[in-house]
Amino acid sequence: MFRFEDLLSGFLDNEIAVLRKLQKQQGFPKMLHTGREPGGFRCLVMERLGKNLFERMRDVGGHLSPKTGVLIAEQAVPCLEYLHSKGFVHRDIKPANFLTGLGARAHHVVLIDFGLAEEYHTGKMHVEQRSVPGFNGNFRYASVHAHSYRRPGRRDDVEALAYVLCFLVRGSLPWSGINAKDWRDRNRLIMEAKEKADPRELADGVGQPFAALLSAARALGFSERPDYTSLLSGFQQERLRLQQAEGGEPIEAHHVDWVLQSSENGSNMEFEPCIARAEVRQPDDRVLLSTTLSRAISRTSNFTRSTSSRTTTNATLTTNTITLETKKPDGRPQDTRRPRARKGWGALCGRRPLASDPAEAPVQVQRSLRRAQTAT
Repeated sequence: MFRFEDLLSGFLDNEIAVLRKLQKQQGFPKMLHTGREPGGFRCLVMERLGKNLFERMRDVGGHLSPKTGVLIAEQAVPCLEYLHSKGFVHRDIKPANFLTGLGARAHHVVLIDFGLAEEYHTGKMHVEQRSVPGFNGNFRYASVHAHSYRRPGRRDDVEALAYVLCFLVRGSLPWSGINAKDWRDRNRLIMEAKEKADPRELADGVGQPFAALLSAARALGFSERPDYTSLLSGFQQERLRLQQAEGGEPIEAHHVDWVLQSSENGSNMEFEPCIARAEVRQPDDRVLLSTTLSRAISRTSNFTRSTSSRTTTNATLTTNTITLETKKPDGRPQDTRRPRARKGWGALCGRRPLASDPAEAPVQVQRSLRRAQTAT
């Protein structure tokens, strides 16, 4: 697959920069070559892929089965999770931007077209919400916030994916036929239709996980992290439910409509399995972990310094001695030295006054007295 751009080279440069960070993950196209060709054209060469999901839907009769919708979701949600883990949002989620594979990978779903992708996290902090000058994306699948000319975040990609999945299984959306005299009026009318749409009604006959996906996206704040694990779990459970409804026969990843109805793929073909999802950390996860570790290290350091200070003070108090002037019964002065106990503050503060009579003195003082008498 080749892409050449001249006047719009900025979009291709952006796509190349994003794709470089996605090459280790299944679900994204492999780059084969990038460069500048004679004439000033910037080019990008990627692996050859199959038809997009809109074409697949049209080929099988105008809509996909709920089972196929679930299988697509099980690949699409991890795609968004991995893209978001690199600090980018797609901003143009639609069926035409999900291509399928070829041959043994005909059931694979690949997310493409990152020309509009944008960073939502600097690596240290989430970007701030703000208004944008115009609309970006596709009217049919864009989030309500995108219609309101607000900066898109992860929640907007998830909401757009929910519309895409409902469209593929239903074959249409309630606002698909809305027209107006200009794009601003059409944008407003579609936004109002989406705001009034109930997720359960929109996913009626499609499946509960599709409604849950849309509801979860709408409930998120701009900088909130989607719970990808929970979203994916809903589709996995729906897959098991459909499997039981079909008699218990396992539903494999390649049991999508376009593969089952295609004459190109024989019944004996060995399909390449989809790589199991591995949960990845989001940028705000890493910042939170770093902050937590820093605070823990700071608390440990403060505790160590405090403990060291207390130990030094106790050591000083323990090694010092108190010189007392006491007198024997015959009137002669006697120098007694009593090592300060570990609780020596009591002696200093007067809570344990030293005995004036040597007979009542502590054991250490009596020993000193005996040594002195022996010496004389």
